[in-house]
Amino acid sequence: MAQADLRGDITKTGGEDLDERGFVYGTSSHGDPGNTAPSNSSYASNVTQTSGPYSTGTFTITETGLGLNTTYYYRAVGHNSAGWSYGDEVSLTTPVAIRVNDGGTWTEPTEIWVNDGGTWTKVQGAWVNDGGSWKKVA
Repeated sequence: MAQADLRGDITKTGGEDLDERGFVYGTSSHGDPGNTAPSNSSYASNVTQTSGPYSTGTFTITETGLGLNTTYYYRAVGHNSAGWSYGDEVSLTTPVAIRVNDGGTWTEPTEIWVNDGGTWTKVQGAWVNDGGSWKKVA
C-alpha cells in the first residue's frame, strides 16, 4: 500500500474562520461538488479535520492505505457557517512497488542501495519501468 501527502491552501474564508477542513479524493475526476458535505460529494473518500478554528494558509494531511501506481484526484474542502467550499481539483500518482525475493518470500524493501563496485549508495528518487512506462519510486 502507498501513502500520499494531500496539500491544500485556504486563501480566503469569507470573513469567518473554518470549523472543518480536509480533502475529498478518489480515482475518478469530478466537477466541483458545490455547497455539499464531503460525504455527499461524488468522490469515493474524504478526510477532514474538525478541531478548528482554521484561518488562511497551507495544510497537509497524510493519507495512508492508497493503491500503488494509482492516480488519485483530490480537492481541498473547507466549512464554516456559510457552508462548504472546494478548491480546484489536482491529481497525484502513487509510486510503483519494488519487490525483492530473498529466495522464498517477496517483500517490499524500505530502502534501496546500489554498489558501484566499492561504495554502497542509498538510492533516492529512483525510476523503474513497469514494462510500458517509467514511474518514480520514493
